[in-house]
Amino acid sequence: DSPDYGLWQTEVSRSQYAVKDCDEGELHWVPEKAISGLSLWPGDRIFLKLLFETEKFFDLKLVYDETGILEKAILDGKEIPHQELIETYGLEEKDLK
Repeated sequence: DSPDYGLWQTEVSRSQYAVKDCDEGELHWVPEKAISGLSLWPGDRIFLKLLFETEKFFDLKLVYDETGILEKAILDGKEIPHQELIETYGLEEKDLK
């Protein structure tokens, strides 16, 4: 049984700030159009699509198994169907349980 983690994003700004040193690898600004070409978690693709393409508040819960496969994505209290994850959010079968 894995612990639950929560992420609350209250505000997003397109302002640019100075990049600080990071012990997790090289940290740098990535142009918005280049983000989709990065190695991202499946849920990041869902989150970023919602972030960039919607103006309304949303509640997104992502559930992964122990290997990093996305088990389910729940948007505003409703599970996103498997086919919609592929067709709308661009996920691949290999990323889904």
